[in-house]
Amino acid sequence: IGHDLIASGSATRQIKFGTSTTWTISGSVNLSGSNLAADFGSSAITAGANWDSSGTNTFTVGTSTVNLNGTGTFKTAVDVETFYNLTCAASTKTTTLDVTSVNIEPQIKNVLTLGAGTLTKAGSYSAALALTKAAADPGVTPLVLGNANTGSGVVIKFIPSGAGMVNIAGGNYNLGAIDAYAKVDGITFKLADSITGSAGLNLYANNNITTTVDLNNKNVLSAYLKFGKSTNTGSVTLNAGSGAVTFNGTVGLSLNNNGGSHTLNLSSSTWTLLGNWQLTQGTGSLTVASQTSTVIFTSTNDSYIYGDNTFYNLKCATAGK
Repeated sequence: IGHDLIASGSATRQIKFGTSTTWTISGSVNLSGSNLAADFGSSAITAGANWDSSGTNTFTVGTSTVNLNGTGTFKTAVDVETFYNLTCAASTKTTTLDVTSVNIEPQIKNVLTLGAGTLTKAGSYSAALALTKAAADPGVTPLVLGNANTGSGVVIKFIPSGAGMVNIAGGNYNLGAIDAYAKVDGITFKLADSITGSAGLNLYANNNITTTVDLNNKNVLSAYLKFGKSTNTGSVTLNAGSGAVTFNGTVGLSLNNNGGSHTLNLSSSTWTLLGNWQLTQGTGSLTVASQTSTVIFTSTNDSYIYGDNTFYNLKCATAGK
């Protein structure tokens, strides 16, 4: 298609992309509106500009792949299974999540691949990409991170639809945040490799659900690590292993207000903080097993220690702090 594919509107309509077909659209794809039934089948769809599947439509994703290989905006509905495989932020290109008027959180059923381009957002509403691939043993990896430059306010949300192990891809998330969210019991999130940058790591589970996060002896560099949410108070256990966790933001280790009860097993890990070490917030609590770990406070910022703490090695590495 030399220009755009447009199937927007409110009339009852259908579009079927077929079996093992290849669609190359030079311009934009607009599937917005209502009363559209779109069946992607096992097709491969490439769009060179914008993608809009916002509204109240029905998508059957099949085993399809959508590839956004140009610079353009990206707009979808929230909590709708919109893609099976999605590739965006192509090399030298920018994919901009359009949240100027609504939140977006498309569900990606299989794998999200981020290229070597830029993934950013425009607008004040929330922008998340939800990776819903069902967990399995020895584990699935629903994200290929590539070398994408992820902008501020973008959230990569690991939210598996079934029990088992999910690998969280290592690499640099830049200014993007990482959510590990358990909606069902029996999920273990495991770092596949070290995280070399992120705006934050949020760990939470639905009410009355328990989940485990295994750092797998890998390193983490992040602005903060936060447990629980006031509306998602399930129990999270984090096993740190022997890696190094370094915070380059002043929030440090914390939990959300009234965010449930959680456990942190430090083992032989090393934690380096600019800011706070917070084990209580409202009714929320974090129980820490210090084991043979080391906690280091750096920089000249004031740091605060909240809650009942027992440290194995505790260092304040900056004179005058």
